[in-house]
Amino acid sequence: MQKNYFEKGDRALSIYEAYGRNPLVFNRAIENYKKGLKLDPQNVLYHYYFGYAYHLMRRLIEASSE
Repeated sequence: MQKNYFEKGDRALSIYEAYGRNPLVFNRAIENYKKGLKLDPQNVLYHYYFGYAYHLMRRLIEASSE
């Protein structure tokens, strides 16, 4: 199940990067990453992508905590 959330998050993040960095799309990616991390909080790769998403939005404090 968590893989599905991360696939959705990755898809939303790709759309965010490709089509002008729409904050609504970014929020969709973040929400999916959060749901996935609730199911598998120890997965380092998922934390990396979550932090990378925050980095793209220049939310560096949140990015560094992931």
